[in-house]
Amino acid sequence: MSACMAVVLNGNTEVKYFPFHDDRSADNAEALADQWRSNAIGVIGQDEADCFHLRVVRPMVRITSIMGHVYESYLDDVEFTAPDPEGHTLLMGFGYSSTLGFSLQYCALSDTIEYIA
Repeated sequence: MSACMAVVLNGNTEVKYFPFHDDRSADNAEALADQWRSNAIGVIGQDEADCFHLRVVRPMVRITSIMGHVYESYLDDVEFTAPDPEGHTLLMGFGYSSTLGFSLQYCALSDTIEYIA
């Protein structure tokens, strides 16, 4: 997944995601998101129609390495390998490390992987 069409409420709360990979699936994602938005407006009333809009977002992943470093990267900037026998996944990518305080290329065995918007 390279990006998502998000339905956004009140300008900052993403309430529903529709992933896409290329131009054709982006058109489908936008149509599905618009239909979902229209259905939601139908349920809550036309007065709230201005509260909803659509935007494209790139999903992010937060990785905690077995060394304790935390990295945040866009999902399409990370390469995942198959887990080793102990269940750790080797990740290679580019992202921001909150524990180090700067962005860098990294290669790390993961302890936890969280998907964030």
